[in-house]
Amino acid sequence: VATGGQGIFLNNADGWRSINSGLATTSVYSLAIDQRAILYAGTDAGLYAFSNNLWKHVTDEPVGQSVVGLVVGRGGVVVGVTSEENLFRLRSDEKTTERIYLPGKGEAVAVVTSSSGAIFVGTADGEVYRSDDDGGSWVNVSRTPLNYELSSLLIDRNGNIVAGTRGGGVFKLENEGWKRASTGLSSGVIYALAQEEEFLFAGTDDGVYVLSNR
Repeated sequence: VATGGQGIFLNNADGWRSINSGLATTSVYSLAIDQRAILYAGTDAGLYAFSNNLWKHVTDEPVGQSVVGLVVGRGGVVVGVTSEENLFRLRSDEKTTERIYLPGKGEAVAVVTSSSGAIFVGTADGEVYRSDDDGGSWVNVSRTPLNYELSSLLIDRNGNIVAGTRGGGVFKLENEGWKRASTGLSSGVIYALAQEEEFLFAGTDDGVYVLSNR
């Protein structure tokens, strides 16, 4: 588990314990694990990798930006989003990064992967792009504009794209475009989305809500 001020915690048979050795900061915003079981952490001091019970600094690129979102694509490439809404991927030398530019004008704010390893990126202006080659090329899959600022993104267990927004609540992308899925929410400000089995969870500025798809 990543925290905003206490670093990273691991839960095992003995309970929770911190695993912060090697980190220069305890402000951790994102975690991802690759096919080699290497754990990556996005922090306000750059990107770290965990091995042999020690965090090693991979890169602080892009300089001066926190890494707020991380995923690993089907080819094992680490792709991230920064606090300045920049999208990047880790080069094969695993020491430097390269900026990724989307076809549209929107800036990246959220990044997730599907069960097949495809990478999806949501932009501040409500568009969603898909890449099947670890960020080498992108296709806009939004169909219609989402007229709210996108804040979070989820690919549900059925492969549907679900978006959280800053003010408009939750939306699901269907064949005809975005459809609101906010019934029962007392707030339209969504910070995070997650799914466990058939349950969809939304973290809002008024607590956590759950939607059952039964």
